[in-house]
Amino acid sequence: MTLLLLVLLFQVVTGLLGNDDSDYSAPLSHWLSHDASSLMTALHAYSFDLLLILVGLHVGAVLTHVVLHRDKMLKAMFTGVKERW
Repeated sequence: MTLLLLVLLFQVVTGLLGNDDSDYSAPLSHWLSHDASSLMTALHAYSFDLLLILVGLHVGAVLTHVVLHRDKMLKAMFTGVKERW
């Protein structure tokens, strides 16, 4: 889960620093050179794909716990309280 949060943070930071080489520049893209900002845009696109993979793995792990271990994970994720069987 820590990796998922780190990639999400990376996604936010690169999104704030990127540009799309046309008429859009992110709010903080002026802090970097044009080439560095373009690199942030490319990293942003790659990290999005990684983020989708990690979210899929996370959902798969939750479903595995629900189905195989009969954990009440879904309710606990929303309420913050895990019930015992």
